[in-house]
Amino acid sequence: MSLTEEQLTFLQKHGIRESFLFDAKGLSRSEYSPRMKDEGKKIAYNVSLCSNGHSLRTRHGHCIQCKPANLAFIFRDNGTFYVAGSREGKIFKVGFTKSKNLREESLNKKNEGYGDYYDWEILLFFESVYAAEIEQIAHSLLREHQLIKTYSHEGHDQETKELFKCSYKRIKEAAIYGLLEKQEDMSIVMEKRHRLNRYSF
Repeated sequence: MSLTEEQLTFLQKHGIRESFLFDAKGLSRSEYSPRMKDEGKKIAYNVSLCSNGHSLRTRHGHCIQCKPANLAFIFRDNGTFYVAGSREGKIFKVGFTKSKNLREESLNKKNEGYGDYYDWEILLFFESVYAAEIEQIAHSLLREHQLIKTYSHEGHDQETKELFKCSYKRIKEAAIYGLLEKQEDMSIVMEKRHRLNRYSF
């Protein structure tokens, strides 16, 4: 990850985790913006400089270093938190998306399956204005189980940040903890319990 000391200090000051970041090197805003939206990323780096020489932007191209007050707005974004499983990889993905139905389709996209797996099934999901933040809480709790892989996505090499190799029970515990941390209503969780016996890795 190519971030300057100034950028790292800014991100740490505002409590912004690495998994919220998107490497937009070589991409135009029209290219990185939809990818950030789909993946629940909040801040792009390796982008063009603003008039003050900063290069951390929202997916809409706004400089967050010039106007850090905008951070509160971009982190309150309604969407869907989800847990998907791959029986082939014996692995789980913990993510955020704006469209659950489209996300399952994109995870299994021909020649571009997430992490080079093509049998993803969404097993647990819920909608929340805090979905992206809950995703990051879960990621932090699951860090020791994280699996980093490089795969091809839309013609670019990309590292996985959302794969975890552990039990479904452990994944669910992290998700529920995130819900409670944000004081969300537990009744909103949807789970495919009839499918879970297939994911007892």
